[in-house]
Amino acid sequence: MKKTIIALLLTGLLAGCGANGNNSSKDSSSSATKSSKVASKTKKDSDSKKASSSSSAAASSSSSVASSSSATTSTGNHYNDVTAAAKKQVGEQWLPSRISSSAKYVNATASGSSSNSVVKFYGGNNAVDLNDSSLQGTADFTLTKKTYGSTAAAAAAINWIDSDSTLPTVNLGDNQIATKEGAAGSTYLHWNEGNWSITVQASNQANQDPTALGKQLVEIFRTKSLPAPTTHGAAQFNMNAASGLQSISWNSGATVYVLTGSSAIATAESAVR
Repeated sequence: MKKTIIALLLTGLLAGCGANGNNSSKDSSSSATKSSKVASKTKKDSDSKKASSSSSAAASSSSSVASSSSATTSTGNHYNDVTAAAKKQVGEQWLPSRISSSAKYVNATASGSSSNSVVKFYGGNNAVDLNDSSLQGTADFTLTKKTYGSTAAAAAAINWIDSDSTLPTVNLGDNQIATKEGAAGSTYLHWNEGNWSITVQASNQANQDPTALGKQLVEIFRTKSLPAPTTHGAAQFNMNAASGLQSISWNSGATVYVLTGSSAIATAESAVR
């Protein structure tokens, strides 16, 4: 009987130990599973943070590139800086609002005073400061300013020509009629537009006809305006392209401005606004 009771007690103890062992195993397995999930979540969070950090860095880099690109001096911005510097050098005065040039940048030199000055414009691949030592040689455009003793004296310095009604006429379009005259190996096309006297010269030796250029100029002046002279303005264009052959001059009170260039169209486009 005692043996039987002892056997039953041993069986119960073993069963209890087995149950506890199984629960412990389950708890251990559950703990391992939880740890695995936590580790997996931690890794995902870490990967997500890395991806986010990488994305932020890429965005920052992209923003930096965009900022660098937008900070690059464009022709217009650089030209504004150059003309502002020129006015500090020679005083407040008329300057072209833009320079007609195919160059990437327009640079300039300025000398003189508020009464008499010379501003030269150079097209180039690099933007440089006003009066940079690299700006030498023949300029693309030159603007001179000269102050006279009176408005009358300034007006007298302008080569203004009145139209001659006895000469043959040419229709340049936009209701603009010009006179045409041959003299000394050249053919001259001339017309008056407001206070402006405009002349186009062509070479007879080179069989040039000034009519086509005249029509181009009328089209430019139809949509944009030359400076408003106090008394008179005179624009003289030549079908040959050479430095100084194109000249646009006008008076502003006692001051005379003269813009010269080598290309008729480019000089006209640089003078208008």
